Amino acid sequence: MPPFRCRGFAKGLIDAAERLVLAAGFFFMRLEVAVNNGDAIALYKSLGYRQFGRWAGYYGDDTDALRMEKRLRTPQSDHTTRVPYYEQTLPFSCGPAALMMAMHALDPELVPDRGLEIRLWRESTSVFMTSGHGGTTPFGLAVAAARRGFGVEVFVTGPRPLFVDSVRSDDKKEVIALTENDYIAEMDELAIPLHTGAPALATMRHALDDGAVPLVLISTWRLYRERAPHWVVVTGYDAEHIFIHDPWIDPKLDYRAVDKINIPIRFAEFETMARYGRPATQTALLVWPAGQVPDAAAK
Repeated sequence: MPPFRCRGFAKGLIDAAERLVLAAGFFFMRLEVAVNNGDAIALYKSLGYRQFGRWAGYYGDDTDALRMEKRLRTPQSDHTTRVPYYEQTLPFSCGPAALMMAMHALDPELVPDRGLEIRLWRESTSVFMTSGHGGTTPFGLAVAAARRGFGVEVFVTGPRPLFVDSVRSDDKKEVIALTENDYIAEMDELAIPLHTGAPALATMRHALDDGAVPLVLISTWRLYRERAPHWVVVTGYDAEHIFIHDPWIDPKLDYRAVDKINIPIRFAEFETMARYGRPATQTALLVWPAGQVPDAAAK
């Protein structure tokens, strides 16, 4: 209302809401605002909120809503690994981007760049994924890491070959199966452990403490409302959260790299996210320094 504008009431209300959210143990605040409410959008942006989505016809008059988000605090934990961030440069290269972050954390002399990103994608792709470019498989990523001298373990549940239901063509299904079998044969030659089960949260926490960097395949539904497999890097944990680096920054949204670093996700939420498709497939890699592959599955 005009009499109450420019007097700081809106900012005060938002500040109070943020304090309540922080006191409840959360890291983020989200809101919706009508796309034609320029004054409110400007206020939210000035307070650090960034757009991460849009809902069509959200309001009663069929006006769209912008979804905005603000990180309220940065995770503080003694169990957070220093993993340098790398943004994927292609819509289908989350796996290579995640692997480069892990390898660079373990070997600072290995410097991520776009050339290496594309090379890793060529080395690890399953050739076909949905209707677009190929997706990177845990087996291909593991082989690519081992070829560069890193220790690596693979965890996978669900029927195989992985992701074969993402394509309809029998020819494509056959190619996916042949590609996966070839990767697994090379894993055998490289003595890469393959665990036929999902890594427990405790396993990943132990691995982080022992010097490994986990990569986990998640479903993007809870992050972006899209049902797609997506690789992220697990960077640490505290008493209630797993922290991840997300390599994807949508150029259409108001995100920066800092918004995708050490994202805190509650344990139960992360366990739900770390399943893809039907039946729910779970897959992860533990990337270790050269010459170090403890039996993490036994912990």
